[in-house]
Amino acid sequence: MPSSSGWPRAPTWAPALAATATGTPAPVTRSSATACASALAQNCQHNTEGPQCNKCKPGFFGDATRGTSTACRPCPCPYTEPGRRFSDSCFLDTDGQATCDACAPGYTGRRCERCAPAYEGNPIRPGGKCTRVGQEIVKCDERGSSDSSGGACLCKPNVRGRLCNECVAGAFHLSNTNPDGCLKCFCMGVSRQCASSSWSRDQVRAVYEDSERAPLSLSNLATTRTVSEGLRFSGPSELAFSDFHALPRDVYYWVLPERFKGDKVTSYGGELRYTVTHSVFPGSQPLPRQADVLLQGNGIFLEHFAEASPAPGTPTTITVPFRERAWQRADGQDATREHLLMALADINVFMIRASYTDRPSDSRISNIHMDVAVPHSTGLEQALEVEECTCPTGYRGPSCQDCDVGYTRTTSGLYLGTCEQCDCSGHSSDCDAETGDCQSCQHNTEGPHCESCQPGYYGDARRGTPRDCQPCPCHGPYSASQATKICFLDTDGQPTCTTCAPGYVGRQCERCAPGYVGDPSREQPCREPDDPRGDCRCDPRGSVSGQCDARGQCRCKPNAEGPSCSSCRAGHFHLSTESHEGCLPCFCMGVTQQCTSSSSYRDLVSTPFAPGNFQGFALVNRQHSTRISTGFTVEASGEGARLSYGRFGEMGQEAYYWHLPEIYQGDKVGSYGGRLRYTLSYSSGGRGTPLPDADVQITGNDITLVAYQPDLAPRDQKSFEIVFREQYWKRPDGQPATREHLMMVLADLDEILIRATYSTDMVSASLSGVSMETAVPTYTALPRAPEVEECRCPPGYQGLSCQDCAPGYTRTGAGLYLGHCELCECNGHSDSCHPETGACSSCLHGTAGEFCDQCAPGFYGDATAGTPEDCQPCACPLPDPENQFSRTCESLGAGGYRCTACEPGYTGQYCEQCAPGYVGNPNVRGQKCLPVARAPLVVRIHPTKTTVTQGSEVILRCQASGNPPYNYYWSREDGQPLPSSAQSRRQGEELHFPSIQPSEAGVYLCTCRNLQHSNTSRAEVVVKEALSKPITVTVEEKRVQRVKPGADVTFICTAKSKSPAYTLVWTRQNNGKLPSRAMDFNGILTIRNVQPEDAGIYVCTGSNMLDMDEGTATLYVQAPSKTQMFFGPVEVVEGHRPSTHASAPTATIKPAQLTVQPGQPAEFHCVATGNPPPTLEWIGGQNGVLSPRAVVRGGVLRFPAVEPSDESHYLCRVRNSAGQHVARAILQVHSASVPQVQPATPVALGEDRHRHPGHPLHHGR
Repeated sequence: MPSSSGWPRAPTWAPALAATATGTPAPVTRSSATACASALAQNCQHNTEGPQCNKCKPGFFGDATRGTSTACRPCPCPYTEPGRRFSDSCFLDTDGQATCDACAPGYTGRRCERCAPAYEGNPIRPGGKCTRVGQEIVKCDERGSSDSSGGACLCKPNVRGRLCNECVAGAFHLSNTNPDGCLKCFCMGVSRQCASSSWSRDQVRAVYEDSERAPLSLSNLATTRTVSEGLRFSGPSELAFSDFHALPRDVYYWVLPERFKGDKVTSYGGELRYTVTHSVFPGSQPLPRQADVLLQGNGIFLEHFAEASPAPGTPTTITVPFRERAWQRADGQDATREHLLMALADINVFMIRASYTDRPSDSRISNIHMDVAVPHSTGLEQALEVEECTCPTGYRGPSCQDCDVGYTRTTSGLYLGTCEQCDCSGHSSDCDAETGDCQSCQHNTEGPHCESCQPGYYGDARRGTPRDCQPCPCHGPYSASQATKICFLDTDGQPTCTTCAPGYVGRQCERCAPGYVGDPSREQPCREPDDPRGDCRCDPRGSVSGQCDARGQCRCKPNAEGPSCSSCRAGHFHLSTESHEGCLPCFCMGVTQQCTSSSSYRDLVSTPFAPGNFQGFALVNRQHSTRISTGFTVEASGEGARLSYGRFGEMGQEAYYWHLPEIYQGDKVGSYGGRLRYTLSYSSGGRGTPLPDADVQITGNDITLVAYQPDLAPRDQKSFEIVFREQYWKRPDGQPATREHLMMVLADLDEILIRATYSTDMVSASLSGVSMETAVPTYTALPRAPEVEECRCPPGYQGLSCQDCAPGYTRTGAGLYLGHCELCECNGHSDSCHPETGACSSCLHGTAGEFCDQCAPGFYGDATAGTPEDCQPCACPLPDPENQFSRTCESLGAGGYRCTACEPGYTGQYCEQCAPGYVGNPNVRGQKCLPVARAPLVVRIHPTKTTVTQGSEVILRCQASGNPPYNYYWSREDGQPLPSSAQSRRQGEELHFPSIQPSEAGVYLCTCRNLQHSNTSRAEVVVKEALSKPITVTVEEKRVQRVKPGADVTFICTAKSKSPAYTLVWTRQNNGKLPSRAMDFNGILTIRNVQPEDAGIYVCTGSNMLDMDEGTATLYVQAPSKTQMFFGPVEVVEGHRPSTHASAPTATIKPAQLTVQPGQPAEFHCVATGNPPPTLEWIGGQNGVLSPRAVVRGGVLRFPAVEPSDESHYLCRVRNSAGQHVARAILQVHSASVPQVQPATPVALGEDRHRHPGHPLHHGR
C-alpha cells in the first residue's frame, strides 16, 4: 500500500552490509552526503543509504564506503533493466561480483539466469521469462484485447482466445481500429463462416467521353424531375450544369450511371471520392441540412452527410467511407452493417448532391471514384474488410448474395430470400436467378420449366429423362425443318402427325398423295411427275446452288451440312453466301474447336486530326531506321482534316510508310471481317520513276502480311478500304495468306503500315479518314460482327479466340500458335502473374521475388515450402514497426534468425541491447536506445486506454526508461483520491483493481522520477455494463416431438428483440427446404400429414438489423411398422430394429464419448459402411459450426489442443444413393461449465417478446 505521502514505503528487508576486508565499517565520506545532522545522514546520493550513507540501497550492490558515484551499481539479475531483473536484491560476493539472493519464483542461478525445475523459458533471451511448464508468456494481441489483467487478456466483444488473437466463430478481420475487434459475418444470413477476402481493391470511375450517351443526369430529391439537357463537359473529366434558373427551386442531385449500380457488396470498407465545385447568385441562401450522398438498394434508403458544405467557387474533394458509421437511415437512425451490405448488394439509386443554395448558378462534378474489389491482382491493397463467406449449396458471391448456377431466388427466408434449385424437369441445370425461368432447355424441350416438347417433337417432358421428347416421324421434303413436323401422342401410344407437307399423306406422312410420285419411306421425296428434281429448298448460304441434284438432295458447300445445307459442320461457324466454303473454321488459337458467331457489334477506331495534333502518326522507312514524327501540317479537306508532309526532298529516294499509332495495335481479333479505311493523295516531280510496293502491311506475332490496292495517280485523292479476311492478304513471298496467318497477326498487332511514297521524286503525301473496324460486346449504331468467332475456351484461356491467358495463368513456349496457358508458379503466395512472362505479382505472406520464392526484407524462412507461414517477420527485437531496429535479417538453423543491420546504438542477435554509450530498453514498445548524455526519462502506462465490464480485474503498468532508480506515484487527473480498492504493487510500478466498479472509472496518472528528471503519463479506464444480445430466439416446449405418420405437428418459436422490426423464419437444418405440407407463419411451424422423410432437425432463425440467433426443434417419425422405431436426425431404436437393406449406409463413432483436460488432444474416428461406398461429413460444434482449430481428415475429427469452447456434440453423417445415417459423439472438457437447462420464464412487463415478428423486414432485391 502507498504511504501517506503517496510514495511507496521502503522494503522491510535489509540488504547485506558492504564492509571492508576487516569487517569494520568504513569511515564516512563527504562525497556521499551533502548534510549530516545528529549522525543521521539526509539526502544520500549515488544509490546509498544508512546513517552515514555507507550502505547500498536495495537493488544495488558494491562498496558504498568507496565514496564514488559508481560504487553502488544496479543488481544484474541477470539484467539491470526492471523488466528483465528477476531479483529485487543482491550483494557483493567474495569474488567481487554480484550474487542475486532473492530470485523470483521460477528462477534460479547466481544471477537468476536459469529457470527452476518445473519451469521453462530463457531469461537471457530478449523478452525471455520463466513460466510453469505448459504455460506461455502472455502477450495479448493488441488488435483483439482491450486490457490484460493479472496475466489474463481481456478480449474485445467479437474476439476470443487466450491471447485475444482470433475472431469468434462467425466473425472475421481482427483489427485494432475496430472497437469490437472483428467484423461479424453477414453472408446474407445463410452462413456464419467467413474470412477476409483475398481480393484486391479496384475502382469504378465515371467515364466522360463524347461517345458515351448521357453519362450523368440531374434529379430532384423525390426523383420526380430528371434533367439531361444542358449538361456539358467543362474539362476532360468534369461535367457542368448552369441552367438551374430554368428549373423549379428544389434540391438537385447528380445521378450516377449504371456502372455504379447493381451488386457492389465488395465496396464495403472502401470509399467513394468525388470533387464538386458550385457557384451561386448574389443573395442566395443555404438550403436546410440535406444529405450529400443518397444510396438505395433492396428497399433500404441510406444517407451520408458531409461534415461541412463546400464553399462556393472552391473545388472540394469529398470522401465517403463505405462503413456503417458514415451512413444513416432516412428516419435519422444510425445505419448498421446489415443495412449497408443489403443496400450495396443491389444498388438501384445512387445520387450525389449538386445544389447547395436556393439559387445555384452553376454546379460541376469531377473525378468520381468508387472502390470495389476484384478476385485478381490490381496492384492496389487487399480488401480485408470484404467478407468471403463459406456459402451453402445454392449460394455464391463474397457475401452469398447471389444464387449459384442452377438455383433461383424465392421470397421466403432471411434478407434476400432463399435460393432453391431450378425446377427444369431434368432438362436444364440453369435458370434465371431471380425469376426461375429455365434457360437453355435441352433434350428438345421448352417452356419456363422445360415442361413442354418443342415443335416437331412429342412426349411428356415432365418425366425428367433425356428421351422424354422424341422427333415427330413425319416424312416430308429435304428442305423441311424438324420444327414444321407437328405430331401428338395418340391413344395407342404411337405418334400421329397433325399436318403433312403438300404431296404427302398418311398417319406419319409416309405416302405420296394422288398426283405425286415418290416413296418417302425410302427417302424418295414426293414430287409432281413433271418436276424431276422435286420441290427442294436449298439454303443459298450453304448450298452450291439453289437446285437439288437428281436424287432430290441439296449439294452443300464443304463446311455446311443438313438436308437444306442450312447449318455449319462441327468446328465451323458463320454460314455465309459470300464464303466458298459455306462456313468459317473455328481457329480459337488451336486450343478448342467449339465456337459460334459472336454477339458483338462493330465499332470504329478512328483518329481525327486537328491543327497541332498529329494523333501519334509517323513516317518510317522500310528498315525502320528513320522515323519522322514532326514537320507535318493539318489541312481541311472534303474527307475531313488531312495530315500532310512536304519535305521528301530531304529524304532521298527510299520508300516511306504511314505508321499508325498505338490505338490501332494490340489485340485486334475482333477486327476479323472488318475493314480498314483511309484516303490518300500525293504529288511528285516529273523526273521520278514509280516505286512498286505493297499498299498495306500488317505485322504481329512475328508474321507479316501485305495487301495490294488499285493504282493511285499523282494529285488524285482516293479513298481505299481493305477487308480483314485472308483472301485479301498475301505473305511477303507472294503466297496466299491463310485464316490462321491472319488471326495470329490480329491477336497481337504490332504495326500497321500504309504506303506513303509512289515515286522516286516525291514532293508531298497526305493521309486522312483513317478508321478501323473492331468488335465490342455492347450495342453500337453499327451492325453485328458475325464473322468474329466466340470460342468456348478451356480453363486457363480467355478472349474471343482464346488468345489470352486467364487471370492466374501464364504463357509457355510449348503448344500450338501462341503456346499453352498454365497456372502461375508462385509457390502458393500469389494467384496472379504476368500473362506472358509468368512473373508473379502481389506476392503475399511476406514473400518477394519473380516467383515469390524469396522472403521479403524484414522476413525470414523458406518461401518455397508453399504455405502462408513460410516467411515470418523479423522481430528486431519486437515485431512492432516502432521497435524494429533492423530492416533485414537472415535465417539460421532450426528456424531461428539473426538481425543483420542493427541501427547505431543497438547490438545483440536481435538488436535487443543498447550498445555501449547508449541507454534505454528496446524490448519495451515505444522505447529506444539513446546516448547516455541526453537520455530522457520516458514514462508510459500500459494500456493507455482500457474498456472493461463492471467487476473485471484491471492492472495499469507504469513503464519507465532512462537512468534508474525510479520512484512511482499514482494519482487521479480529477484530483480525487485513489479508490480504497486500488492496490499499488511491484514497488509502485503497478496499480491493481481486483474488481473495478463504475465509480472507479476515470483518468489515472503515473508520475515517475529519478535523480535527474520527473515525468508523467496518463491512462483512461472506462467501465461499462455487460451488453445483452440484440435478439434471443427460443423454441418453446415441446422442442422434441415423436409422432406417427399422418399426424400433424406444430413447433412454436418466439424472440426477444431490442429492435421492434425482426423476422422469424423456419428452415430445415443446413438451410434445407421445408416439406411441401409445411406452413411457416409468424414463428409457428405446422407440418400437416407428417411422413417419415419429414423427420429431422428444424431451425428457427430470428434476425433484426443488429444480429441474428437460432433455435432448433427435432422431429422423430415412427416407422410404418409394428416396431417402435422412429426416423429422425439420429437413429433412435425403441424395441426391435427391423432388418435393413444391405446397401443402406451406417456410421459408427469411436469413442462415442470423450472427456479431456484443456490443452490435451482429442480424436474421434467415424467408420462408414454401405454400398455404394457412402460419403462422410463431420458437423456440430458450438452454434453448429466446427471450430477452426478442428482438423478433419476423412473419417477422423481431431482437436490438437482442446479448449473449453470445443465442448459440444459432434455428428458424423454418411450418405449414398440408398439413404443416409448419422452417428453422434460427445466431447466434454473437464473444466467447462455444465450447461444448464432454463425453464421458460414469464414475460416481464416491458419486454419485447412476441410470437409474431413485429414489423416484418422487407425482402427482395
